[in-house]
Amino acid sequence: MMPNIFAQCHPISRLEDLEEVLQNQPSWVDRVEILTPRSSIVVPNTISDCHSDPGNFLSRRAQRVDSRCVPKTLICHDYKGGYLADKYLHFPGEEIIGNGYTFYNWSQVDIFVYFSHHFITIPPLSWINAAHKNGVKVLGTLITEFDPGTEICQKIFKNTESMMEFAKSLAKVTKIFGFDGWLLNIENKVEQIETLKMFVPFLSNLIHEDNPGNLVIWYDSVTIHGDLNWQNELNDHNRYFFDSCDGIFLNYTWTEETLMKTSKNAKGRHFDVFVGVDVFGRNMYGGGKMNTYKALKIVKQNNLSLAIFAPGWTHETLEKTENFFEDFLQRDSLFWRSLWPYFYSHPISNYFTTNFCIGLDKIHYNLFNQQQQLSHCLYPADWKPGDDNEQTIKTIIGRCRCLQSTLVDSKNACLITKKNIERVGDYVHNLFICDIEVENNVVVFYLTKSVDENMASLSINLWVSGCNGSTRKILLLDKRKDEPINNSSVLEVNQAESPDIRENIRNRYYKKIQEEQWSLSVYVFNLPLCNILEIGGIINNGMSIYLGAFGVENADGSYLVSA
Repeated sequence: MMPNIFAQCHPISRLEDLEEVLQNQPSWVDRVEILTPRSSIVVPNTISDCHSDPGNFLSRRAQRVDSRCVPKTLICHDYKGGYLADKYLHFPGEEIIGNGYTFYNWSQVDIFVYFSHHFITIPPLSWINAAHKNGVKVLGTLITEFDPGTEICQKIFKNTESMMEFAKSLAKVTKIFGFDGWLLNIENKVEQIETLKMFVPFLSNLIHEDNPGNLVIWYDSVTIHGDLNWQNELNDHNRYFFDSCDGIFLNYTWTEETLMKTSKNAKGRHFDVFVGVDVFGRNMYGGGKMNTYKALKIVKQNNLSLAIFAPGWTHETLEKTENFFEDFLQRDSLFWRSLWPYFYSHPISNYFTTNFCIGLDKIHYNLFNQQQQLSHCLYPADWKPGDDNEQTIKTIIGRCRCLQSTLVDSKNACLITKKNIERVGDYVHNLFICDIEVENNVVVFYLTKSVDENMASLSINLWVSGCNGSTRKILLLDKRKDEPINNSSVLEVNQAESPDIRENIRNRYYKKIQEEQWSLSVYVFNLPLCNILEIGGIINNGMSIYLGAFGVENADGSYLVSA
């Protein structure tokens, strides 16, 4: 069903329309979800961390670091001009038919910019909510460019009063529409440069007064002299703007030498310098596309933050075939997995349930349906070499590929497999990095489906940390045990026998269980106040298994296994 054509999100294309939008704000602003708080720690990614020996399952606990002390990652959308299928305001039961672009690796990023070439880009509701659910800040874009941009700037910056009025209007837009700040992209010569120089700190102060967590980021374009002259580094020609806001987004045609200069000139604000990386590869170090990881490697070596521009390349340049969605899913998985070692993973910090929907399948596009993903950029389960640089693909996927993105019953799912592990034995496949505070009654459930004839099953390991810092393993058994272990080191839990809890979950996943033959496992147990740090799975009997849904919820207190 196509939503009402008037129920859409729009940019502001003319300065004259700004006041009208403020006076007649759309009703959808009431549906904006607030930014979910994130854990204060992150985990650095490594190339081969999709599985671990059961005895070293919690080795990443020692790697957890303060999120304020590491570089950040910004994603800048820029997909076909913006405001396509993502502009519609879906309601329950409504779907857009078509292959739109989706981003879903939220645990790897800090900031999302919705970019377009309209004057004022207000992020669509679907993107604001998808990002906010995952604790990611969303920025709109202010852009002026070419001769029309020069004319707009002459009106805005003609005097201090007009500049202040405009800044106050932008601050109101930020608050009304519920997003988290602005990317300022002035790409034309500015004659009233002194007024522009007043504008940047004035706007920054305004939106910080409303919310200290809001951001203003300056794009490396106009210099302090008012000239349109991209510097591709932080230097004396653009430092004033950097000092006046929360960060700078460097232009893309940098070199190793200019990044070294930038790192030196940042003077302690390394993580506020976002180095532009154009995935299309236009004059980019390494050439972009499937070689984008080469640029990320250099950025990381200089201890600077990332600004990944136009990742929709994986979708926008893909040949339109009957298997377009399947090809996109695999190509996109390949791309993001290649960048995995240069990111930091943000833990899941709240109870969650998920069927791994990415907001897109072969028929429907609806970002409002997007759900929690694994804490990993998944490997592609299948890809045809030759469609992109074959040697690059071999380099990227020629490692252990235990967690793969795949389709089961035409829906996105995760394939967990031991087939690519050289050594024989049991391994914990690392599924979710967490920092979830739990107490008393906990329900964990998951849906699985066998891949091979051995009818493999999955047992789940959880590592928890108590208030005193001690750790404990919770093992959710795939086969019932008459006398499960229960001590300070290990708690073994059999499947829940409560028909009420099982029935509640069965009803939520009725089609998958009844019609698509997925197996449901449900566990209920009681814990003292603690934090879940890691969730992993062990394959039993077979070599591979599909994971189709997972949940960690609060229970009502009945039929509990006491700790």
